[in-house]
Amino acid sequence: MLVLFGDSFTSEPDLSEHPSTHATWFKMLADDLGIEYKTYGESGSSFEHSTLKFFEYLTSDNYDPNDQIVFVLTDGNRSPIIAKDFAPKWAALTQPKVFSPYLDAKSRQQISKLTDSDEHYTRFKNFYKDWFLLKNEDLILAQRYMLLQTLHSLPNKTVSISLGDSEATIAKHFPKHAKFSLWQISTDEISDGGMWDYVKKHGPHDLRLNHLHEKNHYVLKDAVYSYLNDENFSDFNAESFHKNLFSVK
Repeated sequence: MLVLFGDSFTSEPDLSEHPSTHATWFKMLADDLGIEYKTYGESGSSFEHSTLKFFEYLTSDNYDPNDQIVFVLTDGNRSPIIAKDFAPKWAALTQPKVFSPYLDAKSRQQISKLTDSDEHYTRFKNFYKDWFLLKNEDLILAQRYMLLQTLHSLPNKTVSISLGDSEATIAKHFPKHAKFSLWQISTDEISDGGMWDYVKKHGPHDLRLNHLHEKNHYVLKDAVYSYLNDENFSDFNAESFHKNLFSVK
């Protein structure tokens, strides 16, 4: 079994929002490996949520030392809250919901359409403001190191990938950690802007499966396949992926 943890880069896409007919990178990866897959990835969720799901898996009857595991380390700016009344997808809304007055008018309008979490962020706005002010980047990185030490010490074949470029140094300590970041790959597909420009044009729902063009689904699939099979993973870096695939102007 191929088992995945993370955010929207590992989540099953909503086909009503993504009419594309091509398969996700992890479905193609499972096919290449000749095994089934199970993803615990949830769009918008936090590192803490993924970590909880990972340890629940490790301590359950679902864990198999023959499983092949991929863990995506998502953005450290997402809400660390895990509670019954907190939907995992809300974690990604923390900054724009709490600091919406600092967004431009169009971005603020897009965020205002996502109303499910309004009561939560209105109620706990002061907590989140203090959390952003006091959060410690070294502690966030240490939490990732502890998770990766556990992950890569398992008898399973394992791979980890960071969402952001700020964690590039992790690859120096963990040979099975990717030397590229998923956010950079996704952003580099845009020829004349960034992700906020994309959001302003298309709204908060990315039209791409898992935020990637079809061409990069294939490259990511090949990269992770190489990592899992102890092939030359160092051949894959940010330059291995396709860039400037579409315009947002």
